[in-house]
Amino acid sequence: MFRLLSFISSYGSVVILVTFFVSVIFLFIYRLKFKKKNEKEKKYFSKKTNVNEANINLKMQAFERLTILLERTDPYRLLSLIDKSETDLNKIELTLLNSLVSEFEYNLSQQVYVSDNLWNLIIISKNKSVAIISSVKSSLSSKSNGVDFFNAMRLVLDNQETTPSKIALSYLKKEARSIL
Repeated sequence: MFRLLSFISSYGSVVILVTFFVSVIFLFIYRLKFKKKNEKEKKYFSKKTNVNEANINLKMQAFERLTILLERTDPYRLLSLIDKSETDLNKIELTLLNSLVSEFEYNLSQQVYVSDNLWNLIIISKNKSVAIISSVKSSLSSKSNGVDFFNAMRLVLDNQETTPSKIALSYLKKEARSIL
């Protein structure tokens, strides 16, 4: 015991300095390691945030495109495409259906960014609009013209509470707001 005290008294300051330097070195290494770990975590979360922002932007663009689709294929808007001077009902029907189908096909890729429920509503909207156009045409006599087609379609639409496009658009707005 005496030897230990004698050793500490003669080399005590050296022991304290060595202990201090070793502690500083360990502290430096620990902080360096901790800093690298924090940098890796920051990079990971930064990349994840950027990916999430990009996904939200893509989804919002899809919602915008599908809003335009639903507005352009709304049966009330399709009324404006009817040439009232046209006497060929097949040509009127074809014009309306071509407009509707081409808009739909142009936006097919947007289904990747929206829910299956919304996409199914958009398909139902398109199909019901096609059915409205076809039923109006089949309800008219072969002697009917564009004015008759316009009036008959207007009457069908006025007797409905809302159009298929407006129902889908309402759901689209809810889904868009849910991601913001």
